[in-house]
Parts: sequence; structure tokens; C-alpha cells
Amino acid sequence: MSKKNFKIFPDAFSYEGLENKLSGITSSSAYHITKARQPDLFNQVSNLLPPGYFEARKNDIESIDFIYSGSTESPYLLTLAVGRNDRFRGSEKYDIDVFNIAPESGTTASYFEHQWHHFKNENGERVSFNINPFIVTDEMKRKEITYVTFLTASTCYQSFEEYEKEHPEIFKLHELSFKNL
Repeated sequence: MSKKNFKIFPDAFSYEGLENKLSGITSSSAYHITKARQPDLFNQVSNLLPPGYFEARKNDIESIDFIYSGSTESPYLLTLAVGRNDRFRGSEKYDIDVFNIAPESGTTASYFEHQWHHFKNENGERVSFNINPFIVTDEMKRKEITYVTFLTASTCYQSFEEYEKEHPEIFKLHELSFKNL
């Protein structure tokens, strides 16, 4: 990973602030959340994203895959794989930006946030999925295509094992992103 592909937000959360934002969400679980199907949960989890990032892309973000490790007994280790519509090399793509939230070194009082913009896999390739080979100018049509061709999963909440079976590519990003911290 090149340094230009990530940004660190030190002291992004206090333990209490993070615990409050996670209220009502089950720990040791993985979630596939879409804006259209689970708007309340989507809004709650999107509060973990840097405000400037979310505000700039809120019309293009359609899903958040949220992997919630840790609990009140152990440090929170969170991954948010943010799926958003993008255009790249003349076609419609579904890009994944990855955010990790983990404790600052040596303490669990504060947590940093690490953003991998245009996350790249172990081969150095940008992680994105082809949605349409051509640019779609109508925004409603673009969203329809995204949901029909890519966001068809109906399950929102799963154990890690179930989630890894259904979304192996995203679970691998979770493991790879923490490995590269």
C-alpha cells in the first residue's frame, strides 16, 4: 500500500463516545447494510465515518459492510467497508473504501481511525466491482443498476462465519486492512 492511499485520524473517538455510537449494535458480528433497505442502521453506522468524507460522498454511498470485533471486555476493532458508486476508465464501478477503528497504542481510552481510500488488494489492484461497462448519466437508473446487479443480498446481520461465507471478498479486506496497519 502506498502512503497516498490512506489517512489517519488520531484520537478520532474516546472509548465512551465509541461505545455510545455502537449502542444497540451487536458485538462480534458482521453487517451488510444498504441505505435503501436499512436506513436507520445505515445512518447510525455512517456516524462512524469522518464527517468530511461522508458529506462529500453521501449521494454515492449505497452500502456499508460493518465488521464489529471486540466488546466491552476487549478493545473494539472495527472495519467499515464503504461501497459507493464511482466512474473509472469509462465504466460504472462500485468502489470500496475501507476504514479501520482501533485503539491508540497502549491504551483503550482513545481510538484512531484509518482510512484506505480506493482500497487496494494484496496485488496492488484497486478494489472495485464492475456495475456497468458504460457511463450511466441518469442518477436514478444508476442506483437501480447498483441494487439489481450488486446489492442483492437481503441478510443484514450475521455471525463472522456466516458473513465470511456470503461476503468473502469484504471479509478478506477486513483482515488485510488490519494486517497493513
